[in-house]
Parts: sequence; structure tokens; C-alpha cells
Amino acid sequence: MANPIRRIHDAHFKTRVVLEALKGHKTLAQLSSEFGIHAQMITERWYCREVQVFI
Repeated sequence: MANPIRRIHDAHFKTRVVLEALKGHKTLAQLSSEFGIHAQMITERWYCREVQVFI
């Protein structure tokens, strides 16, 4: 294991990522590279939670 320490992202960071994903101008691969996170975190974890807040 290269880096066993988990990073903790605050709500502001997560919201920025989700809003960029909702815009649809960039692919998930581009977003994950830009923000330094795995694409699955956007789709499965944060996206679902943040979208429920907006509804």
C-alpha cells in the first residue's frame, strides 16, 4: 500500500466537485484528475448525497 492515510474533504470541496460534475463540461476522468480524487467518489458517494440536498 502506497498511502494508507485517508484524506478528509470538507463540504465546500465536495460541493465544488459536484457542481462541476453537474455542469457536464468535463468528463469524470478530467474532474478526478483536476481535483485529485477517484472518479467513483464523485459518482457513488458525493454526487448522490449532494444532489439530494438540492432536491
